[in-house]
Amino acid sequence: MQSTIYKDVDKAVSNDSTPHTQPEVDSRLGWGEEASRVYESTKERLLSTIGSTKSLLSDIQNFNSSAWTMHYPGIDCEQPQISSNSLHRTLSADGTTGRSTNDQQIVANPPEMQVLRLDLKLGASSAHPSALVNSLEKSSIATLLDSRLTKSSQHLEALSTRIKDTSSKVLVTGDLNSGKSTFVNAILRRNVMPSNQLPTTTLFCEVHPVEEHPEKIEQVHLIKSVRDAYSPHDESTFKPYALEDLEILCEENETNPNPPLLKVYLNDPRSANNSLLSNGTVSISLIDAPGLNLDTLSTTALFARQEEIDVIVFVLSAENRLTLSAKEFLVNASHEKACVFCVVNGWDRISEKNKEKCKKGVLDQLKSISHETWMDREELVHFVDSTSVETDQDMDNSSRFARLEESLRNFVLFNRQKSKLAPAARFLSHLLSDVELLSKANVKVADEELEAAKNELIRVKPILEQMREKRESLQNELEKIENDAVEKLGKYTRKEIENALNEIGNGRLASDKVSMPVYQGFLSIYPYARAVKHALLESLDITIKDVENQVRDVTGDSVTLVQTVGNEALPEGVERVKRIFVKEAMFKSRSKSVSTVGMNLSRKSQNIEISPREIFDTTQFLIFRKTGDKKIDEDEDEGSFLGGLSLAVGAITMVGGKTMGMRGFIEGAVRISNLWGSDRVRQWAAPAISVLVVGAATYYIFELPRMIPRTIGTSIKNSLEAAPEPSITGDHTTDNYSEIHQLRVERETRKVLRLASWDVKEKFRATLETHATECQRAEQGEAKAKRAIEWFENVCNKVEGLRKLGGLSIPMEKM
Repeated sequence: MQSTIYKDVDKAVSNDSTPHTQPEVDSRLGWGEEASRVYESTKERLLSTIGSTKSLLSDIQNFNSSAWTMHYPGIDCEQPQISSNSLHRTLSADGTTGRSTNDQQIVANPPEMQVLRLDLKLGASSAHPSALVNSLEKSSIATLLDSRLTKSSQHLEALSTRIKDTSSKVLVTGDLNSGKSTFVNAILRRNVMPSNQLPTTTLFCEVHPVEEHPEKIEQVHLIKSVRDAYSPHDESTFKPYALEDLEILCEENETNPNPPLLKVYLNDPRSANNSLLSNGTVSISLIDAPGLNLDTLSTTALFARQEEIDVIVFVLSAENRLTLSAKEFLVNASHEKACVFCVVNGWDRISEKNKEKCKKGVLDQLKSISHETWMDREELVHFVDSTSVETDQDMDNSSRFARLEESLRNFVLFNRQKSKLAPAARFLSHLLSDVELLSKANVKVADEELEAAKNELIRVKPILEQMREKRESLQNELEKIENDAVEKLGKYTRKEIENALNEIGNGRLASDKVSMPVYQGFLSIYPYARAVKHALLESLDITIKDVENQVRDVTGDSVTLVQTVGNEALPEGVERVKRIFVKEAMFKSRSKSVSTVGMNLSRKSQNIEISPREIFDTTQFLIFRKTGDKKIDEDEDEGSFLGGLSLAVGAITMVGGKTMGMRGFIEGAVRISNLWGSDRVRQWAAPAISVLVVGAATYYIFELPRMIPRTIGTSIKNSLEAAPEPSITGDHTTDNYSEIHQLRVERETRKVLRLASWDVKEKFRATLETHATECQRAEQGEAKAKRAIEWFENVCNKVEGLRKLGGLSIPMEKM
């Protein structure tokens, strides 16, 4: 009985328009003209499908590496999956309303990958695909899938080569000591292959009919490696040996880590109707393979060789069951070969009472591994004893073995669509089904990512647009806060210092935190003057410190306002600016030039020195003078004195000439001289002048405590207001003491607020950039998901077209 997947292969070209509705061609059909036409037509369709499938796999690999990270189909174990009776596999339930419950069924075992299945041996959970998804990164899964796609493309190439090859290769394999070589000898009716109780076949021995040898002689050709090029017409590609040396060659290469390949050319004297090797119809080669589990290298090589094989004859001992290696080999082979020809050897060694039990055990194992083989067990599974078959004779001595040979001849020779083309059709069907499942899984993932990208855009885009609108207004508002604070504090500083200088100029202290020194008498006038000057300068220093403290407080409020404005402009969920303003740090770093503008005046000894002119109200000289300007100042003072004297004489002359005249002036002088000539006047003149001098001196001494603060204060004020001093920047464009401190305060305030504004603007910029990046990423994700959905849906359409092109149906286990 044939499985569903092969029905379309057998009848593919009966009617190209409706390949799935034609009656099934008899599998026992002879190799006639009609069968040849159907075979050739089906072969061409499969070759075309293989080429298109390879191109599709290449496109998937390119898309996986450049545009989309492939996702492995995962299984949601918590929710039951619902599948319709449609031929298409789906990953989710059909959401169409109005469908009856009879059209739906709960899938107990969701569809799994066959050819593209990732089996990493992850312990007990490795059989479940979700174990892979949960244990590996997406990039790792994509890389593994790419590797599987590459191997599938290579296998398709091997299938194409096999289909084009008119000959058929029959691989005889099985567990150790299962009687493989004995079975080959029985088929050939000759003791050619070495056989013993111990494993003797350690090489791949490929038996060809002698007609394929250039000289038509029996001979053994040794090829150094399975993958080396070989031609029976080129003696440089092989080393010839006699047929009798075959057993020696096997023994010599028993431990060879790189065993050679043996080509055995053998004559089968039987007629074409009885011989499988020399059948006269199709070129056949029998391959006697090393036993499974002989060693790792042999087993691996056997797995690789099965991809080149058309028919597998699996030999197992009736006394044993299938080993793990045998099961793994059969499962791997079933990806393309639904039917495996099974020979249970040594059947005569089983007692009659145990034969039925043994047969049931073997068939149960095959059913779980290869269901198609079990369904066709009457034709494909045979219980024989190869050792009882006589050799070198045309006549069969065993009805069971004769039926085995007839079934094998029919399977290999007459039913070539099933033995030659059906494996390719099965592999293509499984592969396309996996590609479809993979595509639908990625469509589902892309749908989820598309929805996530849209939701992200709904969340991020309004925030981004709002922040872009706020960017300019935030900049303007921060600049306004900065400018207002700088202007306010600059005016405040100038006003306070000017008031302080006015108080000092009037002989009063600029701050109530300092007290005026006590006057100790005329003898301590100099220390008193020094103490007064120190107190006045100290009060000015304290006033400047008070101004700085007030500036710190106001600046701190402005910093808080800047942060508040900036934080209000930030969207929700973003960390706020938390820089702490340390007001004590303001005015700490002063340049050296700042001391020349009157900072800490009371701490400098040279500023406390008192000159006689400061005590006697001579305030025309300044406190701070540069040594280089001393001569210039003296010259200016001398010129000023001479000019004033000449101006006074001129004025007296002018007044005298116009008012009194020369005569009156002379008369007055004569009268005064006459009066001085009086004895009485001379007697009182000296006491009067003495009293006048003493009174004037007493008054001056009495007024000194009140006059000295005012004199010194005036001197300090005039010096600070009028003396040319360097500004904070080091130039000489500023000569006003209060203006200098105003500029200093404005500069310090602006620096602090600029730093606070920079924090806010930088946070705003970073947040804006982050949201712009998120928005761009979401837009790219949306475009990427849309492209993936469109691309994978197109892949599903291509898969359906390839199925129709190759006349393939969906595997039963995939429905």
